[in-house]
Amino acid sequence: MRGRPLCVIGMAFFFSFFFLLTEWPLPVYNDSTFDGQTITVIGEVSRKECKNGKYQIYLKNASRSDRINSNEQNRTGKSGVLLYLSDQYDMPEKLPRLGSNIRVKGKKRLFDQASNPGQFDTARYYQCRGMDYCLQNTVILSESQSCNYYAECMYRVRQYLTEVFMAVCEKQDAEILSAVMLGEKNLPEPEMKDMYQRSGAGHLLVVSGLHISLVGYALFRGLKMAGLMQTAAALIASFFVYSYALLAGMGTSAQRALIMFLTALFGECIGRAYDLLTSLALASLVLLFQNPLLALDSGFLLSFGSIMGIGVLLPTFDRLIPAKGKLISSLKASLSVSVFTFPITLYFFYQYPLYSIFFNLVFVPLMSVLFLTGFLTLFLGIISVKAGMTAAVLPHLILWVYEKGNCLYAELPFGNLILGRPEKGRILLYYVLIASAVGLSGYLTGETTGKERCIRAAVLCLAAGAAALMLFPRQPEFEAVVLDVGQGDCNYIRFQDFHCLIDGGSTSVKEPGKYRMEPFLKAKGVQKLDLVFLSHMDADHVNGIYELMELASEGGVQIGCILIPPSEESDEPYQRLREASTQAGIPLKFMKKGDCVSHGRLKIFCLYPEKKVLVSDDKNENSMVLKVENENFRGLFTGDLEGRGEEELLASLREEQYILLKAGHHGSKGASSDSLLRKIRPRMVTVSCGEGNSYGHPHQEFLNRVQEVTEGVYITKDCGAISIMGKNHKELQIKCYKEER
Repeated sequence: MRGRPLCVIGMAFFFSFFFLLTEWPLPVYNDSTFDGQTITVIGEVSRKECKNGKYQIYLKNASRSDRINSNEQNRTGKSGVLLYLSDQYDMPEKLPRLGSNIRVKGKKRLFDQASNPGQFDTARYYQCRGMDYCLQNTVILSESQSCNYYAECMYRVRQYLTEVFMAVCEKQDAEILSAVMLGEKNLPEPEMKDMYQRSGAGHLLVVSGLHISLVGYALFRGLKMAGLMQTAAALIASFFVYSYALLAGMGTSAQRALIMFLTALFGECIGRAYDLLTSLALASLVLLFQNPLLALDSGFLLSFGSIMGIGVLLPTFDRLIPAKGKLISSLKASLSVSVFTFPITLYFFYQYPLYSIFFNLVFVPLMSVLFLTGFLTLFLGIISVKAGMTAAVLPHLILWVYEKGNCLYAELPFGNLILGRPEKGRILLYYVLIASAVGLSGYLTGETTGKERCIRAAVLCLAAGAAALMLFPRQPEFEAVVLDVGQGDCNYIRFQDFHCLIDGGSTSVKEPGKYRMEPFLKAKGVQKLDLVFLSHMDADHVNGIYELMELASEGGVQIGCILIPPSEESDEPYQRLREASTQAGIPLKFMKKGDCVSHGRLKIFCLYPEKKVLVSDDKNENSMVLKVENENFRGLFTGDLEGRGEEELLASLREEQYILLKAGHHGSKGASSDSLLRKIRPRMVTVSCGEGNSYGHPHQEFLNRVQEVTEGVYITKDCGAISIMGKNHKELQIKCYKEER
C-alpha cells in the first residue's frame, strides 16, 4: 500500500466503523410516545418505493405536527419516517413529488427489534437508512408546491420504462429486468429472490455499480472519438451517470460507482493515473462520513468488499497462479471476491453458497450481455411494441439460463454450508491473516528457488488458517436457549455436536419458523436438528416446525426425527403432522414416560405421560414433560402442563434441585404449582409469552409463587432469548439477548 495514503486511511475507516459499531451499537430509536396512536407529521419526501403492490414514502427532516388551533402548531425534533400509504394511493400519479414537503396522518409504529440471535433486526435496518419509525395506513393531508423537479423527473422516467418492460416482455422477465436495470424494489417476486440468493447470485438482482461505470466509460470514449473535447465529454458522461444512478434509486452500489467514476474521469482530465483502491477508499470515506451506520449495512459491506477483493487479492492470486487465459482470469477474480467477502457473507447470512464461485463464472459475464440486450429491448420497445417484443427474446434466453442454473444449483448436495455467525474477533483475525498472506506474497518473484517455495507454503498456511477460523468456529459445549417467539414456545438444546428443539410455534408472530427459528439455528451453525420434541399439538407449539420441514427441502436446516407424546390415531392434529413428516421424509415416533434419549453425558428423559394414559381431553394437561440433564445442568420442560396433569407428574417426580424450569402454559394462573416449585427448587424460571398477549400471561399469582422459591424469573417478552451456556464443565452463564445486543 506504499504511496497510497488515502487507500490506507479509507480501509482503516472501513474496518474501524464496522467493528466499533457492532461492538458498541448506537441505540435504536425507542420513543414509544404515541406508539399505536394516530399522529400528524410533516417532512420532506426523499424516496418513493412500491413493495408487494403497496406504495411507501421515505420522509426526512420529519417532525410531529399536531394542530393546537388554527394559527399554531406544535413541532418536535426531526426524524426519519417511513410512510405506508393507505389503499387509496394505488397509482404513482397519486403520490407526492420528490423533494416536496407534505403533511400526513397515520398510526405511529416503532420498527421491530431483534429479540433472538440471528433474527433480522428491522429497526437497525431502517436506522441505517435514516428511518426512526413508521406510519401505517397513512393519508396525505397537504403538499407544498416546491419540489426536486429533476429527481421527480427521473422517478417518472423509471416508472415509464418499467411499463415499457411490462408491455414487451413476459411478466417474470420484466420484473427481473426492471430490478436489474432500473432499481425497482417491488420486483421480482420473493420466491425468485430466494432462488437467486441460494445460489449466491442474489447480487445479480440489483443495479450493478460496475454496469453504471461501464455505461459511463462507453459514453465518455464515444464522445471523445466523435471529436468532443475531453473536458466536455467528461462533463456529459458524468451528468449521464449521475442521472442514471438517480433513476436507479441512488442505492449504495450506485453511489459508490458514481464516486469512483467521477474520480477516474477527474484523474484522466488532469493527467493522473487511476488507482482502483484509492478511488474505492475515497468513496468509502465520503459515504461513511455521510452516514456512519452504513458500516452495519450488508449491501454496503458486500459492495465495497467485492471491489476491495479485486484490488487487494487478485494481484496476489496472479503471483500465486501465473497461468493465463480468460477462464483462469475469471476464476481468479471470482475467487478474490469470494475470499474477501467470506466473513461478511457469514456474518449477515450465516451460510455460504459453496459452488457460487463456479456458477458466477457463467452468471457474471452473462449479466453484461443481459444489460446490453435489456437496453436494446428498452430502446426498441419505446419506438415500437412489436420491435421490443422481438428484441425481448434475447434477454429471455439469458434469464432462462439463469433460471435453469439456479434450479440445478438447488439439486446439488451441500449447496449451502451453514456455518453460523462468526464473532467479530474471529473476523478481525481472519483479515489479519489474509493481509499477512498478501504482504508475504509481495516477495514472490516467480523463480523456482527454495526461498520461493517457502514463501508460497507460508502464504498457503496463512490462507488455510484464515479459512479454518470461519469453517470451524468454537462453540460452547452445552447451551440451552429459550427463544422469544411471541405467544408460543421454542427451546433449543445443544451438547457438543447434538442439536434439538423442544416445541416450536407461535400464535402472535408471523411465520415463526421462517423468521425466528431458522435464522437462530443458522446463526448457531446448526445444519441439522437431530431431534425435535413436541410437547403437544397446539399451534403455538408446532406451527413453526411445519415451516422448518418445508424450508428443509429448500436447503434449510434438516430434521432427523420428531418425537411426540402418545396420541390417538384418530386425532386430527396428529394425522396432519404424520402426513407432513412423511412427505418430508422425517420419521415420527412416540415418546412416553420412562423413555430416554442420550448423547454422551447429555440425557433427555420423558417423565410424562404414560402410553395411552391421558388424564383429560385438554391437550395442555397431556403435555409431554422432559428432563434434560448433564453433569452441571438439570432442566424441566413442561410444555403447557397444568392442573391434573401436573398432579400426575408430581406423584412420580423425584425431589432434586433443578437449574431451570420452563414454566408450564406460558405462566398461567394454574401452572407451576407451589408443590412443584418446592419439590424441584429451580434456580431460574423462564416464561415464554408474547408482548401484550390477551391471556394476561404471565399471571401475577404465578409470579408471586415463583418469586418466593427461585433466584430469578426471566420472561421472553422482556428479555428476548434467554440462554444458559457452559464450556468445559465450568459455571453456567445466563444471558438475555435484549441486554446483550
